[in-house]
Amino acid sequence: MNPGWTGSSLVGNIGSGQDYRVVAINGDCELSFGTGYGLLLVRGHLKLSGNFHWNGLILVIGQGEIEWSQPGHGEIFGNVFVARTRADDRSASNPLGTILQQRGPVSVNFSGVDIVNPGAAILGLANQKFPFVPISIREF
Repeated sequence: MNPGWTGSSLVGNIGSGQDYRVVAINGDCELSFGTGYGLLLVRGHLKLSGNFHWNGLILVIGQGEIEWSQPGHGEIFGNVFVARTRADDRSASNPLGTILQQRGPVSVNFSGVDIVNPGAAILGLANQKFPFVPISIREF
């Protein structure tokens, strides 16, 4: 999905327990009411809201920002990876921002969201369509 530099894509129900999907958003995304399965790649800001469930891996690479914006209860059964690789100088001609020479600081607000380790079986299903291997872990 390509929402443009001033837009945002709304993600609700995606895939199923038997059909994990790969969803790539080239810009901002709002993960809201609904249930999703698979890998979610956001190359802008990720806004979490409402009552949602995500099963799998969430990658926020680019602006490196996750924000919880309203009452509700979100659950992520899987892993979240956040990296700031782009500057906040987005425009119509540069919708994702300029690539940074070094990783920048990330901003994460998970108030209202539970992140649950679902175990190897569920992560294995998410990993089938887009395999990954963690090479390092940093906990905040």
